[in-house]
Amino acid sequence: MQKHPTYIILNWVFFFIIGLVFLYSNSLNQNANQIKCIILSQTGKPCVSCGLSRCFSYMIHLDIDKATAFNKPGVLIFFFFLCQFIIRILIIAFNKFNLLSVSKTLVYCDVIQIIFMFMFSFYPYLKSILFH
Repeated sequence: MQKHPTYIILNWVFFFIIGLVFLYSNSLNQNANQIKCIILSQTGKPCVSCGLSRCFSYMIHLDIDKATAFNKPGVLIFFFFLCQFIIRILIIAFNKFNLLSVSKTLVYCDVIQIIFMFMFSFYPYLKSILFH
């Protein structure tokens, strides 16, 4: 069974990066001063990503109402990262125990699901960037 080490290494890298994002989000203190948005401070209007860090923090703590209040589209982005985190764990584990044959088809399907989930989750952000 071919292991495709590059694909597995990439899965490990994404696993660790997404895990660090979740650890950071878990460690945020909602009462502390957050990083100020440059766009908000310059224009007085919130940008599409204002409140995203706090949204993630509240999602980590399973407080969907507060997360939605800070950044409604951020909930979709959180679920994108959560799904990708779970998929990376499954691919790594299945590969480790030889339950998964890493083929070009699997890699292509993985890339396609990432693209579609990304486009769906980040649509509000992409829309605001492209059409404003």
